[in-house]
Amino acid sequence: MNTTTASHISDTADASASVMRQRLGRAVTQWSVTKAEWIKLRSVRVNVVGIAAAALALVLLGVLFSALAPNDMGPGGTATDSVSLAFGGISLSQLIIGVLAALFVGSEYASGLIRTTFGAVARRTRVLRAKAIVFGCATWLAMTLGAFGAFFAGSAVYSGNLPSYSIGDPGVLRAVLSAGFYGACVALIGIAVGFLVRSTAAAIGLLLGLLMLAPLLA
Repeated sequence: MNTTTASHISDTADASASVMRQRLGRAVTQWSVTKAEWIKLRSVRVNVVGIAAAALALVLLGVLFSALAPNDMGPGGTATDSVSLAFGGISLSQLIIGVLAALFVGSEYASGLIRTTFGAVARRTRVLRAKAIVFGCATWLAMTLGAFGAFFAGSAVYSGNLPSYSIGDPGVLRAVLSAGFYGACVALIGIAVGFLVRSTAAAIGLLLGLLMLAPLLA
């Protein structure tokens, strides 16, 4: 009887220890979720290429509008100085970023991978924060570099009659940094819309409506 009891206690202790070891595994923290989302971002080629394309479009269109300044006043003919011409490609860049952000979330809902993610991470807000941090920071960095490239390259080829400014003039550096910040804001809006509608097509349609129609109605 004592032997049986001792064996039962030993088995129970071993099982408890096994459960305890499982419970003492690596905790799911905000940092670990953010690292996982970073791996997702850079492992899908369309994300990396798309973000780079948004920055490159800003530079190339900025150079094009600046070079055509004597004959063309930029998108919609509303350019007032060399800086606005250099950032003439921001409209196309924001569309690229918005679509990528919606895809970054909507594709997981479409494939069902989001259920695995939510199963591994108990709090959905952690997933939302992680996606926003990763995609927002990547977009901010790329668009900030693109904004500096567009400004300096556009200024180098500009020969129009509109006022021209250098990076040291009041408000110019803030305008360049604001272009990168605006790209990050569009990315965050796209992430939020993707989580709200849970559909890639619906998120892209709603986001394009916000970006293109809202300024016209304002």
